[in-house]
Amino acid sequence: MLSVNIGIVNLLPIPVLDGGHLVFLAIEAGRSRPLSPRVLKFCSLGGLLAILVIFVLITGHDLARFGLSRLIAGRLQVPVANRRDRNQINAERS
Repeated sequence: MLSVNIGIVNLLPIPVLDGGHLVFLAIEAGRSRPLSPRVLKFCSLGGLLAILVIFVLITGHDLARFGLSRLIAGRLQVPVANRRDRNQINAERS
């Protein structure tokens, strides 16, 4: 199932992925001449930037969903075993 999902994502029309290369080939076939290297470079850079932005957004969403962002920031309250331990921790903080 994972392989099918990766294959479908790979066919998205983002220039860095295979689907983007297929779009470039279709454009070249319609124009009957190749695109300039400058245009290909610009489009590929934009596609790579789009993939990196999506990656960062998804990773941030996953971290927030699992509470790891609060753990990293030091704001996650770890449950204390009993009242004596809690009092001892509060005394140490004071």
